[in-house]
Amino acid sequence: MNIWLHNYLRSQNKQYYEQKDYENLWYNGYKVIQMDKKEYIVNQLKRTFHKKYENYCITRIIHKLDNEYIQFITQQLFKRPDGKFALADLYFPQLNISVEIDEPHHLTQKEADKQRTLDIIKADQEIRKKYTGIEDIILDPIEESRIEIREESSIEEINNEIDIVINKIQLKISAMGDKFVPWKNVYEPASYYIKKGFIEKNDNAKFKTIDEIGKLFNIEKVSMGYKIHGYVPIVNDSEYFWCPHLKLSDDDAIINNAINTISPDGNYVFEYFKKDNDTEVKKVLDDNIKRYVFAQYKDEIGNESKKFIGVYSLDKDKTLKENVRVWKKISNKIELKKYFN
Repeated sequence: MNIWLHNYLRSQNKQYYEQKDYENLWYNGYKVIQMDKKEYIVNQLKRTFHKKYENYCITRIIHKLDNEYIQFITQQLFKRPDGKFALADLYFPQLNISVEIDEPHHLTQKEADKQRTLDIIKADQEIRKKYTGIEDIILDPIEESRIEIREESSIEEINNEIDIVINKIQLKISAMGDKFVPWKNVYEPASYYIKKGFIEKNDNAKFKTIDEIGKLFNIEKVSMGYKIHGYVPIVNDSEYFWCPHLKLSDDDAIINNAINTISPDGNYVFEYFKKDNDTEVKKVLDDNIKRYVFAQYKDEIGNESKKFIGVYSLDKDKTLKENVRVWKKISNKIELKKYFN
């Protein structure tokens, strides 16, 4: 079973019942849903439910496109040219197209601008506090489409604006030709990256299991002892892959003895131990270790993921100064071919 879920349930004194295979796990009478394309899509659409026009427009776009190979994200974080963060109502990552739905309101322009600024600030603070270091934030210029809905707009007028956006998306796919890469899986298997020869942060690579990550490094099966700690040796004592369970909010359970956090820019991972922290810090000071980090966390729609965020090594100066293990990012890419020679 998912070892982190096992530890969490144990830490919460919950009772669980496990079926014979990983994909069918139950606890407290409820099935733990593993993320496939179906679950991804319905969870993305669920996030628009609180805004009626936004929900109507987005669901109509997705249904009329009727193409399961086009990935979409609702409420995608992106960075504006002024450095502030905002949310796109709908984003198509393969096409770099966003769709904004301007809903009717009775606010004056000044009030609307003020409210939008407050929303951006709120999003900015929340991102920096919790997910900036992990989640992909779109930094490149986005090709934006807008659907403007006025109080007097008829359903025919709204549908016409939606059709214009759909046509734009379809034309972009046609123009891309062979460069359009169909969306196949929420979780690409290790074989996908092995064939490619490398894995990098921009791949937005997420995995369900530690065993699947092990395959990237030609490790067919990871022993249970390593799974429990999420810390697996690859080459002697110099290279490891690490799946730290990140504590991003007060609601996140602390797994084992370590409290793992990440800096807002993703450049540092901090490892603090509830017991014997001084001893644990000293253990690594003389080592020259690379850690390939696959951060485990619960994303904004509640899915447990192990996501590749970079290659890290110990920052000894900061570790000594702060008396906590401080791992500094040194690369966003792992070359995989060397593990299969």
